[in-house]
Amino acid sequence: VSVAPKASCADVTPFYWSGPIHCGMSRGTACAFGLAAITLLIAVVGWGILRLRGPAYQGHSIRFWFRQAYSNQSMVRSDFESRESYLEALEALRAMGTKAVPHLLAESLSTYTDSSFRTNYHRLLSELPTPLRPEPFVPAEVMRRTATEALTFMKPPANFLVPAITDAFASTNLFVQRIGAELLAAFPEGSVQAVPLFRAGFRSADNLLQILSL
Repeated sequence: VSVAPKASCADVTPFYWSGPIHCGMSRGTACAFGLAAITLLIAVVGWGILRLRGPAYQGHSIRFWFRQAYSNQSMVRSDFESRESYLEALEALRAMGTKAVPHLLAESLSTYTDSSFRTNYHRLLSELPTPLRPEPFVPAEVMRRTATEALTFMKPPANFLVPAITDAFASTNLFVQRIGAELLAAFPEGSVQAVPLFRAGFRSADNLLQILSL
């Protein structure tokens, strides 16, 4: 009578197990190790995705709330519901605290301009029948102004604003200098760190920058 050969460790090891094979390891133990490895991999990937998304509030990222803010600016939409959505977005950005400040400063001090192709393209789309029209076009200037208004609404700590405004005033781009002057309104009341910046803006040769620094 022939006797079937005894199964080796490799024969009972799950296909997804790539670690060392020990003959003392049962099939159940190998499966447990495999499932643990898969769970760990999913957790690491999920953590990485959350890190890429940045800060969040009520399950939505800062980009979501910023988009809701600039899409409902009075220069884009003027109805009451849009105003409510705009204020809701500002409250959400403020609730994120200082985690939202770097993104908003980058948007506020952006020098991006809309190309003539982009503006003409959206102007053409706006002439389509209402059901076929896309979302209203939001110019780069509106996005910058929204970020500045959000920072003014939030009043972040002065130490977050001083480096950005100092760099803006040191820029050779007058446009960036004026944005820096607008950001002076974002300082919390009584910020001692803001005094030198107000003084520098008021002493500028640019009349508009002087006015913004008052």
